[in-house]
Amino acid sequence: MEALVVGQALAPATVWQVLHARFRLLGTQGLVGMAIAGIDMALWDACARAQSMPLYALLGAAPKAIKPYAPIGFDGVEGCAKVAERWAAQGFLGIKAKIGYPTAEEDLAVIRAMRAAVGEQMSIMVDSTSRLTRLTAARVCGI
Repeated sequence: MEALVVGQALAPATVWQVLHARFRLLGTQGLVGMAIAGIDMALWDACARAQSMPLYALLGAAPKAIKPYAPIGFDGVEGCAKVAERWAAQGFLGIKAKIGYPTAEEDLAVIRAMRAAVGEQMSIMVDSTSRLTRLTAARVCGI
């Protein structure tokens, strides 16, 4: 992709079109899509920096306060609980953990261990990386 991007004008929409046209037959999903997205984000960031403005302003948005959350990897029941506890001790009010273990029971065990480690005040989010079916996700969420 470098040959298609380096030396081109700082024009994210045009570069996006060029990249999508070049990879139309191969497809722009998966790794190709991730690479294009990374280039696209970098170009928009470069445009904002070139104009000495924050990216949100370049895109026409207003600043908005967000609540930060801390990440937790795919560390199993004990590992996730320990990491969650450390984040809570540092003052975070939310965590987001990877799930998608071999069984829904394992996913639930991880979530329950994190809840036990941090208490009811901590927001817990999970990311199954699209591994769960809709029915399994509903079961894991207690729906």
